[in-house]
Amino acid sequence: MNKSKVKIFCFYHKSSTVFKTDVIEPMQNGANNSKYILDMIKDNTGDHISDKNLNYGELTGQYWVWKNYLKENADVEYIGFCHYRRFLDFSKKAKGKACFSNQIYESDFLNYIQDYTEDKIYPIIKDYDVILPEQHFLSEDTIYNQFVQEHSANEMEILIDIIKNDYPEYVDVMNNFLYKGNFGYFCLNFVMKKSFFEEYMEWVFDLASKIEARADLSVFKEYKNIRMLAFLIERFFNVWLRYKIEIAQLKILERKSLLLKSEKFAICKTLVSNYKKKKVITFFGNKLKIIRYKFGEYKYLKINNLKYKYKP
Repeated sequence: MNKSKVKIFCFYHKSSTVFKTDVIEPMQNGANNSKYILDMIKDNTGDHISDKNLNYGELTGQYWVWKNYLKENADVEYIGFCHYRRFLDFSKKAKGKACFSNQIYESDFLNYIQDYTEDKIYPIIKDYDVILPEQHFLSEDTIYNQFVQEHSANEMEILIDIIKNDYPEYVDVMNNFLYKGNFGYFCLNFVMKKSFFEEYMEWVFDLASKIEARADLSVFKEYKNIRMLAFLIERFFNVWLRYKIEIAQLKILERKSLLLKSEKFAICKTLVSNYKKKKVITFFGNKLKIIRYKFGEYKYLKINNLKYKYKP
């Protein structure tokens, strides 16, 4: 692994286009229980919690970086995380929008990859402590209400109680975030100065171990609750961040968020399959008018004036 002032780990859990530069380091998350063997760093070597990935999600990769990578790379200044479908925008070409909304094809992102190098990124971030995607606003009235509508409320209450008992200095910030606002930083997609990252890891995994001790996550069958712990930490990352902004005056830089989507041919295959099964087809939230016709040995779909070719 190349030495760098900035290292951003890109998490994978299955085969996909691999993005790698002197800054971006591909990493397989949840490798211990995966049916895939990916040619990249894995989160199940050294000191690891890869077995917990089902509940912890991307936190198992963050744990590995904290416990292994940092011990061997003391000179690194910034640690960051992205996802093979989700990147902070460090390019000068993409016209980003708010979190979750700016979608580009993988092939387009490959055209931006030359901007994801240390000589390009470090000058942008060197005067900041944390780099984040733009804040996302929820349709529900509060963060708390959105969470309990989508997930089990019991574990949220357990974590609130842990904060009250073990981290009372965070209570005011927590209450303001959970009960008085409906926006925050999501996806655990960030770049952070190493010292703050290490402090955040200590805090997060203390919370995680205490939640596990009090909640039985094994009873859940639905993904939205199986990955409960990761979703909780995603919210409480904002609590830690807001508290640190107050007491340490963290300097925050927001970047646009890029969501990568599969190439047109792969999308077409899914649409064709759904079309044949007579399913209701949606495409990034929009209903489609589909026309199917033959031309030679190929068939075509016409989707909102865009034509997709596939071989039956």
